[in-house]
Amino acid sequence: MKSVSNAFFLLPLFLLGVPFLAANVVVETVFVGGANNPPNPDDGDLESARRGAVPYDYYIGKYEVTNAQYAEFLNAAATVRATAWLHSFNMEFDPRGGIISNEADGVYSYEIKEGMANKPVTFVSLFQAMAFCNWLTNGQGAGDINSGTYQLTKPSGVIDATVVRDAVAFANGGVAVASENEWYKAAYYEPGPEGPASDYWKYPTRSNLEPAWVQPNSDSSNSANMNGVVKSGNLNGFPTDVGAYTLAISPSGAFDMAGNADEWNDTIPEGGFDERVLASGGSFFDNPVFTGATSTKSVVSSGGGQFSQRGFRVTSTQPIDGSVSSWRGWTIVDGYADTGSWLGWLWIGNDPWLWSPRLGGWLYSPADGVSETGGWVYVPR
Repeated sequence: MKSVSNAFFLLPLFLLGVPFLAANVVVETVFVGGANNPPNPDDGDLESARRGAVPYDYYIGKYEVTNAQYAEFLNAAATVRATAWLHSFNMEFDPRGGIISNEADGVYSYEIKEGMANKPVTFVSLFQAMAFCNWLTNGQGAGDINSGTYQLTKPSGVIDATVVRDAVAFANGGVAVASENEWYKAAYYEPGPEGPASDYWKYPTRSNLEPAWVQPNSDSSNSANMNGVVKSGNLNGFPTDVGAYTLAISPSGAFDMAGNADEWNDTIPEGGFDERVLASGGSFFDNPVFTGATSTKSVVSSGGGQFSQRGFRVTSTQPIDGSVSSWRGWTIVDGYADTGSWLGWLWIGNDPWLWSPRLGGWLYSPADGVSETGGWVYVPR
């Protein structure tokens, strides 16, 4: 590639052929550091290894995934009959569901029920949650739902009920449903002088006392939507907007880990995916006992189950900003790097530089777009 100028400038996006997306789901996350932390020595789980140890730093959703975020996913990825399974019947027809499906001439579209946009999406199966994560991993829009962090189909096209997280994809920025240990650490772990003696709180509100089941405006740092306290009409137990309990925050800075919706884990316990899967936290139905660090909630159902009180929270090794994760790599196409997330070119002398918002830095290739290794060099900001 020849330099057009020695000056610094950015080429407009439309000249580079970058597609514009109608919407972009940005998942607000909190950082969970302290890699290689010890597990909780008193987690109450006698069936498996102690919980809470995570050998890497990561980001976890500050909130549960909402109906608004999931509806954006549906309107991008579930517009034909073959993918309409990503929407559940009860999302529309149960009062606690939040998303309506419309179909016209074989094309599906989705809208959010009034007042439900910021409530956690429920009636979502673990498979559906994994598809959402693949879509985020692959840059949203027309991104693939069947591969990425999870391989959801076998070669025959049948959904694979033994699916596990792809460790390489996740390590390079893929998005996942929080594992049991990731969720547990974000909910209870706080080492140092601000935390408890064991470094693990008993409840995910930075407290060793049971949370109170009270209304969101209770002005309490140790409270949650549980035990049917929030009602809608004649329904005992109803979701609130995520983050409505503004003072009740986990040690990592995440909200609603004690109540609202309980949450799928992608950890597969002994016995396999079809026998039982795990969920964490309490729900708007649950007694506070289910929110404690010594509680183990296993669900006697496959990952295809859909429940009025079950949602999910996502995790990644990078912030989840809606661009293609770096696990997909970069391909030289007609002299430029196709990252799926770039903003434009910058020339320094005769060398083209490319800004990658996903990586938070620059990619450059010396001398006509080809480095000595035939690839691009990453330079952090």
